[in-house]
Amino acid sequence: MQRFSVVSALAAISGTASLALAGDAFPPPWRGDPGSTFQIWRFQNPTNPFPDEFDNPYGVPQLELNPGNEWLPGPPELPGYTGGVWCIPAGGSLSFHIPNVVSTDREKEIYFQIKYFSPGTVPTPSGVDAAGNQAQPCGPIFTPSPGGVPGQSYWAGSLCFPICAGGETITFSNVNPTQPMYIDQVVIDTRCVPTPASLALLGLAGLVVTRRRR
Repeated sequence: MQRFSVVSALAAISGTASLALAGDAFPPPWRGDPGSTFQIWRFQNPTNPFPDEFDNPYGVPQLELNPGNEWLPGPPELPGYTGGVWCIPAGGSLSFHIPNVVSTDREKEIYFQIKYFSPGTVPTPSGVDAAGNQAQPCGPIFTPSPGGVPGQSYWAGSLCFPICAGGETITFSNVNPTQPMYIDQVVIDTRCVPTPASLALLGLAGLVVTRRRR
């Protein structure tokens, strides 16, 4: 499976290896396509579970707090940082519900970007859709890279479901058994893509139409 450095990918695209950008530093090329969704949480206050910005025609995405989650102005190691973070205790997690379209003949791709503070530990992504399917890693695996704040890391990756089931819950877990993790920002993009079987059927249909025209 391919591995890419986020810094290298950005450098190839923009000519700079700097990640001192907004959290939405490396959006997917298909953002804005018909049927895709986009949502970003910056966690500047603890009172609103809805994203700061979103483009989702299927409903309003929501942050779903899990036991032990605590909002803080910033990580304790950075007393001057006031961007807002959710503290994920050791062994804890933070979840996001994304409303979506039902389309059983297409697969679902989830692309996430996350900014976090957690020395030596990467948030572990997982997901379950409305039909009970578990997400599987797919696409490139990016290597966590430095963020725009000392001690901050930036990471991006993809999860896939076998169908578009009408909604999914994406969870980021802290697998460190002793240390908390601080989530600073989360961006989630989704899209439905044709399955290989449906593409094959479309190809056959095209052949039939071509032959009839002849």
